[in-house]
Amino acid sequence: MNTIHVFSKEVPWNAAAATGELNTITSALNQAHPGDTIIVHEGIYRETVTITKDNLTIKNAPDDYVLVTGTEIVSHFEKAATHPTPGVLVAPVSKAWHDSTLKFSQVFIDGAMGDMARHPNRTISAMMNPLAPGSGYGEVSNIYKNADSDGHATFDGGLPDVDLVGGIFRGLIGKNRQYPIGWILENSGNSITFKGINKNHWTPDATIDVSFHKFGYGMVMHKNLIDAPGEWFVDDGYLYYLPKKADEVVEMQVREKVLHISAAELSLEGINFKAGCASIMGMNNSIIKSCSFRYLSPFIMSPFYGDGATEDTGIYISGSSHNTFEDLYVAHTWGTGISLMNGHSNLFTNCIIKDIGWIGIFTAGIFTAADKTRIENCTFEDNGRFQIRIREHGKTDIIHNEFSGAMSMSEDAGAISSESSGWIGPLDLKGSEIAYNKIHDVKGFPVSGGGYLKQFMIGIYLEDTENYTAHHNLIYDIVADNFKKDVPGFDRAGAMAYFGPRYNAMHKPIRWYNNTAWNCDKGINLWHINIENYDELRAQGMKQVDASGLMSDGIFANNIFPIARNTISYISQIITPTGSTIKFVPLTGPSKSLTTTDIDEFFTHCEPLGYPFNPQCNYMADETTFVDAKNHDFRLTETSPARNGGASISEITSSATPDAGALEGGAMVLSAGATLKVPTFKELQ
Repeated sequence: MNTIHVFSKEVPWNAAAATGELNTITSALNQAHPGDTIIVHEGIYRETVTITKDNLTIKNAPDDYVLVTGTEIVSHFEKAATHPTPGVLVAPVSKAWHDSTLKFSQVFIDGAMGDMARHPNRTISAMMNPLAPGSGYGEVSNIYKNADSDGHATFDGGLPDVDLVGGIFRGLIGKNRQYPIGWILENSGNSITFKGINKNHWTPDATIDVSFHKFGYGMVMHKNLIDAPGEWFVDDGYLYYLPKKADEVVEMQVREKVLHISAAELSLEGINFKAGCASIMGMNNSIIKSCSFRYLSPFIMSPFYGDGATEDTGIYISGSSHNTFEDLYVAHTWGTGISLMNGHSNLFTNCIIKDIGWIGIFTAGIFTAADKTRIENCTFEDNGRFQIRIREHGKTDIIHNEFSGAMSMSEDAGAISSESSGWIGPLDLKGSEIAYNKIHDVKGFPVSGGGYLKQFMIGIYLEDTENYTAHHNLIYDIVADNFKKDVPGFDRAGAMAYFGPRYNAMHKPIRWYNNTAWNCDKGINLWHINIENYDELRAQGMKQVDASGLMSDGIFANNIFPIARNTISYISQIITPTGSTIKFVPLTGPSKSLTTTDIDEFFTHCEPLGYPFNPQCNYMADETTFVDAKNHDFRLTETSPARNGGASISEITSSATPDAGALEGGAMVLSAGATLKVPTFKELQ
């Protein structure tokens, strides 16, 4: 077992850095044998680290900052003679860019991300606050498309008087599946005509009436929109860029991946990756520790709406089991953070996963279709849509994490999300535990799409999902208050929890114990669907024996619910064998739907409809329940009936007369989240 040292030739923050014979991590890997250790010394490494040999240890030298980047320095800039903004420079992109599979790029100026030229300009730091002034998104109206014609939108705040033909239009219009993305064909005044690339809604033969989307938001991107220092655009093999000052170092992403692993029994520690994604294939019994992954994906222009549009844009893990991912910092990307496609027995612990999914749609902090996954002591902060998304049957334990800022670019999902999709029947979480999590400030985005006028975002979204226990979770400040327009009929619906189950019959246990929710627009949400064509689907081989959605084995005890709307929507549909809607069928007789702020009335109403919650020792929170809920002090007051007012539950509560609510048994939930210290990124110094 040998130790191999690697020394970078590029250490801009330390002119006296040590030097040596090997100058790339790749050269060290070529020399290494199983059992060897590779020590990487400080500096910048412009390469893709490809690990194919088992039983290696790769780590930074003590206290050395190691950066592996998918960028190359751009040089040979000249004045762009025909650009409408004075001072814009232009340079040819490198051969490595042309040889890559990248469709878009990222540019960094003195280490910091520059903005891909857009209108409106982004003048705030956040990439995902589209309703705020300076967000980089503007309000659009007059949104329509005629059959066999192209889309149209008007920017209410105006457009610059420049040619935008060939540029990109990205709309936040309607539900996620309806968001348009496409190429600008024409611009005139404040309006654009665009050809959507979407495979749904904005398809060539679609007709979208001007009344369908009453409002929306969008941006346009084009080289001619470079008008602020630090902005850039790649067009026809050239990088256009407006400098902030003289002698800046300009770097452009030219490699798709910064890390590829197809080996086992590895230890990877202390390496910082930037401007590229990672693929991990067949890695078993390994640990990745104290690494960072930033700016994993450039802009994404996908015609599809679904997990496949973004699942390979971050850290893509397949065929990998018995691994530990510890003390990772994963941040800043248009796409998904981590995709765990299969495998089992993987642990994510003490990680920070933030600022993920600028494109919205099906992006997640962690996407998992694996089994026996454990996510603990992590912090999730600001995501375009999901923070954890569970997509397949399997056990996923989610313990002692903090979630904030989910759903920043989208609607109709939650910080923790799962649903059955593509089949009739529930998703089985195989005894998963969701416990001691702090979930707050889920943002959501307003939607106008046909008759749907809503801002619906949820703390815990477990649609059609069964066989789990959720306990000691603290959920608060989920309110749709960031959309200031007064739109008649608009439903502000920030919710504690949503269960579906639509047409899916849930017979396995659903347990909710000692959870606390406060300051939510809505509490519990159910969507019940009778299968109108049940006999036909059974004849075609449908395995589900029930003719509607239901929840036969629920127990809800010791919870403190918000004073908020609780809703069951009770409808009937004709559906396809995979669960898609064919048509709605009107029901006769009195409506079985209900909206009420009285949780006991809600439970009583739902039981004969197939939803026995079996409630015990639940409470509704008011101003006297907590010490200072407005300032997030959720300790129970001395006079609160929830104090010692819970039921004793084996392996859940800590005494014979427990408190109700999430702080029971020592208030472990209050310390939820990572303790990881964010690294100092020396290329920014």
